[in-house]
Amino acid sequence: IYWHFPHYHNGPPSAAVRSGKWKLIEWYEESILKEGQSAYELYDLENDISETVNLADSLKDITTKLSADLKKWREEVNAQMPLSNNTK
Repeated sequence: IYWHFPHYHNGPPSAAVRSGKWKLIEWYEESILKEGQSAYELYDLENDISETVNLADSLKDITTKLSADLKKWREEVNAQMPLSNNTK
């Protein structure tokens, strides 16, 4: 299951993917607008349904795979991405 919210509506722009027990969230402000800062949250929904323990840094292989899956899905559906208005 994929989610894509490229606009500000009740929160900052983001996307997410659910694969089995894993849920990965990508925050676009960090990944796109702030040029690659840490942008991911990874949760094990089987053991942490409330999404309280971010595993993105400790499980980098899963984070990398799910972020690649999310990117591929966005390309397949031609998802509109937010753009920076930074003129510097």
